[in-house]
Amino acid sequence: MYYFWAGLNVLFGSFETANDTNVILAMIESAAGLAALDDILDAPGIDGVFVGPFDLSIALTGSIQPTHAAVGVALDKVLAACRTRNKIATVMGATGQRASELLAMGFDLVAIGPDHAHLRDGARAALETARGGSAAITRSGY
Repeated sequence: MYYFWAGLNVLFGSFETANDTNVILAMIESAAGLAALDDILDAPGIDGVFVGPFDLSIALTGSIQPTHAAVGVALDKVLAACRTRNKIATVMGATGQRASELLAMGFDLVAIGPDHAHLRDGARAALETARGGSAAITRSGY
């Protein structure tokens, strides 16, 4: 069936099969979300969780420390809960190195930084190259 909206023709499948092509992830970025992890993962229709370790570190430590031991314990808890239920465990890794570490821990999907950081880094590299310099990019977070 076709729908016309805002000048665009968009093809939609049946509502009955929508869950076959979509993944529903709940975000875990607070102590309350972490405490409710089991209930969240057991909710009908939830395919897994996405952990925001920067925000979670603020909630658990009072500062931005995504590699703090308390966050590590939380990440282990998320992985265990997801594995027990055969759910998807996803997380934000701000750099390629951190993403590699998180994948090695067992996360199914790791975001390697927010879009704006990649755009910023690409623009800086292009500008540096245009000015005749090298385009080395170093980034530790957002």
